[in-house]
Amino acid sequence: MPSLPDTCLSKILQYFQYESTLDQDDRTPILLPFCQQWGLLLPKMDLWIHLYVSFTIQMIICAIFSMIIYCFILRPRCSAPSTSALSPFLVGYGVIIPISLVYPHYCIHMLHMQHRILILNTCIVSTYVSFRCMEAMHGTPPPFCRKTNS
Repeated sequence: MPSLPDTCLSKILQYFQYESTLDQDDRTPILLPFCQQWGLLLPKMDLWIHLYVSFTIQMIICAIFSMIIYCFILRPRCSAPSTSALSPFLVGYGVIIPISLVYPHYCIHMLHMQHRILILNTCIVSTYVSFRCMEAMHGTPPPFCRKTNS
């Protein structure tokens, strides 16, 4: 059985590790042709690449949580509202919300994130998923969430 460093997922995550803290400004100014005293600092691309990868990971995680919330909370509630009133709360408060609250810490630690913007972006998922889950459990989702495509 392969160990954790040998797995494909760990190799992909090592490729996108956020080892640079992006705190030091080591850019050199580009001098303007009409004024030799002033220069322009071009944006550092590392931050934008890290943000793009982080947003992509967050969108995938939010989509997975949304599918779980729909399959285990919204669909049973809409199909048979009188049966098993306790089960959506067990799934929500017992599984989905605890996993969503632990996920950011695990992701920040695993990817070695140190930049505050990237950490904030990762922590937004827990807030978003927790509120969406509570909204679905207590029966107050928007009307378009209750519609089915069949």
